[in-house]
Amino acid sequence: MRYLIFTGCDKNPLFDILFNDLKGRDDVILEPRLPVLPKDPLYRFVHARTFNKTGPAPFRGLWNKLSATLEETVAKEAESDSPLWLVFNNFSVSFFEPGVLKKWKKKYNAKLCLYFLDRADSYYAAEAKLYTGCVDFDLILTYHRPDEKQYGFKYFDCYYSALDIKPAEKQSDIFFWGSDGDRRGIVESIYRRVTGFGLSADFGICYPLGEGRQEGITYDLELHYEQILERTLASKVILDVVRPDSCGVSLRYFEAVVYGKKLITNNPLVREMRYFDPARMLVIEKPEDISREFMETPVSAQKYEGDFSPENIMALLE
Repeated sequence: MRYLIFTGCDKNPLFDILFNDLKGRDDVILEPRLPVLPKDPLYRFVHARTFNKTGPAPFRGLWNKLSATLEETVAKEAESDSPLWLVFNNFSVSFFEPGVLKKWKKKYNAKLCLYFLDRADSYYAAEAKLYTGCVDFDLILTYHRPDEKQYGFKYFDCYYSALDIKPAEKQSDIFFWGSDGDRRGIVESIYRRVTGFGLSADFGICYPLGEGRQEGITYDLELHYEQILERTLASKVILDVVRPDSCGVSLRYFEAVVYGKKLITNNPLVREMRYFDPARMLVIEKPEDISREFMETPVSAQKYEGDFSPENIMALLE
């Protein structure tokens, strides 16, 4: 069995990072490149979501040739006697025309796997959801329980690779870094709550909406994921604040498990996850639910068995 995984790293490095456990395997090829999409008005018109709600617009096949360079990689891997899997996430698959995926499946006798890292009805998964109706995927994975039930996808909670990252020099008791996304109010309230205990908080809010600033919080500074991990490892507690319409578990949960950190979250779905431990994970509805006792009580190290590694996705495909 051979696996060619289109991570989309050129456009979103996070996907490549999440697959890090697979680097070095002889049977896995991580392909970060994606077709370069044209910016001409005709392309944008034909690919507008207005015309692609129920099926691909009739003239989308005109852009099949954009994938020609990447087909060389597919053809090379197909020369092996081993069966070939082509693996896409909901981000990377949108750069390939449906006709290309159908062609590769038939021409190279390849199997197709699509993995949703976003809800199927979200903006970020619109193209991928469309493709599930016109491309014969052999396996469709989702981290989102409702999509498993509604669309018949196979549930797999996440893939996450532990990285060898050194902690930042500045230590903190609790860490949060993320975009506003209607979360700013509760994040600022939690900052006041924990600093009121005399604890240190390393908080950052990217792209804040509205006026006003909470003293002590950093605003308008976007960090690369490796920088976020450096600060995560330098903290005792990770704060996870999800949007009200979120129906999945964020990377903060997996970071807490993999790197042995406490977690405070407003996401009740955490209670249903593997490794949930109330001594380590506090689910809150409001800032006042955070206690000094939870923040300061030491806990023993939790043993992580690698359950979230992308190695488990490979096992599913096998």
